[in-house]
Amino acid sequence: MAYRSSAKASASTGGGLTATPPGVVAGDYLCGIGAIDGNFNSVTVPTGWNTAIGFNQGAPDSIAVSWSDRVATGTDSFQWTLSGSNDSVVLNAAFSGRDTTTPRSTTPVTTNNTTANSTPISASYSGITAATGDDLALFMLTDQDQGAARWNFSTVSGFTEREDGVNQDWMSGLALDTQDNVSAGATGSLATTITRTSGTGGAGYLGILVAIKAAAGGPILKSLTGSISPTGALTKQTTHLLSGVIGPTGALLKQTSHVLAGVLSFSGSLSRTLVKLISLASTLSFSGALSKQTNKVLAGSIGPAGALSRVVSKGLSGVLSFSGALGKQTNRLLAGVLAFSGSLSATVVFSAALAGVLSFVGTLTTLFIPYVPPSGGNRPLLRNRRWDRYP
Repeated sequence: MAYRSSAKASASTGGGLTATPPGVVAGDYLCGIGAIDGNFNSVTVPTGWNTAIGFNQGAPDSIAVSWSDRVATGTDSFQWTLSGSNDSVVLNAAFSGRDTTTPRSTTPVTTNNTTANSTPISASYSGITAATGDDLALFMLTDQDQGAARWNFSTVSGFTEREDGVNQDWMSGLALDTQDNVSAGATGSLATTITRTSGTGGAGYLGILVAIKAAAGGPILKSLTGSISPTGALTKQTTHLLSGVIGPTGALLKQTSHVLAGVLSFSGSLSRTLVKLISLASTLSFSGALSKQTNKVLAGSIGPAGALSRVVSKGLSGVLSFSGALGKQTNRLLAGVLAFSGSLSATVVFSAALAGVLSFVGTLTTLFIPYVPPSGGNRPLLRNRRWDRYP
């Protein structure tokens, strides 16, 4: 659900120019850039792609540029048509797991710099406002005043360099940087350094920044295994997540299963039908809330703090310390716990509860099943009475 692949091509003349990213499948998001030296020339996007965004530039030399995109069908064309007889380049990229109905969160943002800048160039590209989960793609290109020079881009901070440089006159600086799964908000301007690696002369630059929308809804499966520190929200039918994770922060919501096994630290909330979590096993610390049908929670944890509520079962086995509240149909809780501070309340049906606990501070209220002595059978259910006072 991110950048998949990219490909570039160049030629010393116009015509048809093809660059096919490997591994493209139906439903991938495709986008690309085509350019030819001389802004009097024209660029035609591949067949079946959407209306192009053109951002021609007239100085310091001149260049005709178009950007376009589409959702892949599996039988896609990647051939751009560049009119004229001048040098030309194309770069196409593919992204997986993107929204196939509205693939872009907002209109792409273009940048043009028409100065013949001396090397090294401190370049700045206009930012964009992204939505949560967007992937960002920044296509960059030089417009050189000396054809034989060769230029390269440094990687934009926080991005990953996918392509950089092409052995072609007048526009050798052809690059793509991407960033996967960003947080919502404005990126601000993006900085890079453009360096001439051979030849003479200066260069202007241009480019386009795209925010590629994440697929809406759908299950997230077996994600983030062994991850070091994810941040944000995992939502809507999230399954088998965050196994072996070192430090996640955020929220896990809506039908989350088998979450956070072996996690070192977690801060946030787990909510809404958390079933068979086997959650936070061997966890060093947990802070937050577990609510609504949480099951098999916090086994072997060292220091959880927060609230467990609404049909909590088999929780807190072997926990060193717990502070918070356990409420509404709590079952088989706190086995082997060293210390507990808080309250157990509201139709708490205890079964093998608090076994092996070293210390407990708090209240036990409203409808519990008492401890059954070894010599006795089942006893009548007592309301609001302590089992240590049972005759």
